[in-house]
Amino acid sequence: MGGALLEAAVAWATEQRYLKVVLSAFPHNTRAVAFYERHRFTFEGRRARQFHRGDRYIDEVLMARPIGAWAAESGGAGVGGGPAAEPGGEPAAETGGQLSEPGGEPAAGA
Repeated sequence: MGGALLEAAVAWATEQRYLKVVLSAFPHNTRAVAFYERHRFTFEGRRARQFHRGDRYIDEVLMARPIGAWAAESGGAGVGGGPAAEPGGEPAAETGGQLSEPGGEPAAGA
């Protein structure tokens, strides 16, 4: 059901003549990142320490999928025409594989 809803949003954006659909996820949410990758979204960037939750800062992974004319130009290969620049939400890429404390130190037990 989630895949059908996501594809309906992509179809709507294509009809509206948008060039890409963008979204974000927490890098430790590997199931979500893998789901988006199955729907041809690729890694586009990372916002370090974007969210504060409890006593931790959490990165945000930015993903995109080219659609319409841009997808045709890139052969549908993904943002920038190549493979994902980073594996699907691997926590190891997130501040050394650990969440950070407010001072930038790794969280206890992380």
